[in-house]
Amino acid sequence: MGVGLSFIQRVNPAWFLAGAAFFLPIAPGPSNVFLLLALIASVVIPGLKPRLKAALQQPLLLLGVVLALLLWFSLVWTKGSFDDSMHYLGKYSTLLMAPFVFGLFLAYPGALRKVLFAFVLSAWLTLLLSYGIWLEVAVLLKAFPSVDPLYPTVFKLHTTQSIVLCLGLYFSWALALGEKNPASQKKLYALAVVFTVLAVFNLLNMTHARIGYVSLVLPLLVYLFMKFSWKGGLIAIAVVAIVANVAYFGSETVSSRVDKTYNEVVNWNPDKYENTDMGARLSWWHISLQIFQEHPVAGAGVGAYPSEFLKHAEPMGVPPHNNPHNQFFLLLTQIGLIGPLLFLAMLTAHYLSIYSLTEPARLASTALFATFAFGNLFNSFLLDSAERTLYMILVSGFLAAAYSQASDR
Repeated sequence: MGVGLSFIQRVNPAWFLAGAAFFLPIAPGPSNVFLLLALIASVVIPGLKPRLKAALQQPLLLLGVVLALLLWFSLVWTKGSFDDSMHYLGKYSTLLMAPFVFGLFLAYPGALRKVLFAFVLSAWLTLLLSYGIWLEVAVLLKAFPSVDPLYPTVFKLHTTQSIVLCLGLYFSWALALGEKNPASQKKLYALAVVFTVLAVFNLLNMTHARIGYVSLVLPLLVYLFMKFSWKGGLIAIAVVAIVANVAYFGSETVSSRVDKTYNEVVNWNPDKYENTDMGARLSWWHISLQIFQEHPVAGAGVGAYPSEFLKHAEPMGVPPHNNPHNQFFLLLTQIGLIGPLLFLAMLTAHYLSIYSLTEPARLASTALFATFAFGNLFNSFLLDSAERTLYMILVSGFLAAAYSQASDR
């Protein structure tokens, strides 16, 4: 134990969290190693009990623990196989790590800025490699042979890459805003401007995932509303109108994607499966509601979705699928109405916690909230390694920052 403590004190466990954040958009293996080291550090450094007590005083973290434990408890009545149940529970258990990560941020107040810097560096790497592949740099084409230069996603698929770039954009501005050295602040602002220009062009004309369109503007809108109340709301509406019109009429890629989405939604028929982005999602959501109607009290259990889905999907000609790409619908099928209500309460607690933060953490936390909350309407982010782990780490850091600020008052 003495050797372990000596190592931790020498290395500074904040770097473990930074390492996890850097590798999250790149590869799960190294990220998981750093996260494991961070969790070990949280346990072995002195003061674990009071840190956990403080963590469980945070409504968001407490709700996350309750949600994870309830999903574990649903093993009692699940209609799914043991293997399927363990598959989902292995992912949901990330929520149980949050109090320990919160405690580490509490013990090392400078960790949050290190984590944001590490993530922004990873976003820069992703962005530059995407441009390199798009420009058909020979060495990158050899390094990423399966990536289409016309659609240059790098380490992850377009949804995750879009989120990485959008969060990288807002975190870049937050880091610049929080820099106390005037000379360094000017450099960080310049880098934020460059990143913003490159990221916006990439999202609108190169990788153009629809979640990226929303994640570009929604954090700004939420931030303006929170900062200026109803005046911010009016500014937000004006910003939306201007940005939407410029993007739609100025980019053929954006207009075609928006038109395609609209047509898929209005032409959807529950009795006829259409293998399109929104057509498939609407069919998955429709089947999820059917599963809930069959198990309205407590859901079908944590591992039941694949088998219960198949029962309804086969007669409709819908291919097998393991999640409805909507976290609320997935939880609804697994543990009933309490699932999406707990998840909604978590997001509400996150939103309210932002008011306790000062800049630049307020801007960064707003970006995380808006992106994660919206993304879960069209994805099941608690199942996706990068998204759920990033959210768990960062929201723990923001909550720890708010707690420390309140304690100092």
